[in-house]
Amino acid sequence: MISVIVPAMNEAINLEPCLASLRSARHSVEVIVVRSGDTDRETSVGIEGVRTVRSPIPGRGAAIDAGMAAAQGEIVAFVHADSRLPDSAYDDMTSVMDNPKNMGGWFRRRLDDPRWRYRLVDLGANSFSRFCCIATGDQVIFCRRSVLLTIAPLKDYPLFEDMTLCRRLKKHGRLVQLPGPILVSPRRFHERGIIRTVATNLHLTWAYFRGRDPTILYRSYYGNETGGNSD
Repeated sequence: MISVIVPAMNEAINLEPCLASLRSARHSVEVIVVRSGDTDRETSVGIEGVRTVRSPIPGRGAAIDAGMAAAQGEIVAFVHADSRLPDSAYDDMTSVMDNPKNMGGWFRRRLDDPRWRYRLVDLGANSFSRFCCIATGDQVIFCRRSVLLTIAPLKDYPLFEDMTLCRRLKKHGRLVQLPGPILVSPRRFHERGIIRTVATNLHLTWAYFRGRDPTILYRSYYGNETGGNSD
């Protein structure tokens, strides 16, 4: 079975299309939506095959911990609420995990905007993850549950929990980048502009690798917003 964990804070608009892309007729899949301090209507309640759990601590790291505690699948995947999986996603995941040397991986991502400038952003993000062997959360990181349980909790990482997870997983074995692509909402780029968004991401990533407190980086990224689960 594959457990799919979806951190969701105020994601009512995006959540239903995301959940629709997680259905599978070929694989046994459990979907766990993690709520953490949101005020949106519980759109996931009552949807067949979807469980909802709550995280008392805000931030994506704590949401991953809450979902991981509820997950029962041999493979665990983390999906942002504004992303959609390709039809081949589960086949690709299981194929990777058939090799015992592989601990997990992620997919290439594609921003859902046809303009050429967004292809450049995708190229940069996908190249970074391929050559550094570290993915961002919108690339749908997946791994073995048995290994995940040995990794220390991520609640202290409200931001950059994705890169922290990859860095810890790499100590246990190989990570694989799959072609995908995962279709991702470009809303942050639309709201803030491409140059500003890319510059902010690069600045915060550099600060993270230099050991800056993730809680401070979280506040710097979201400002007065309540937080989020994408981009």
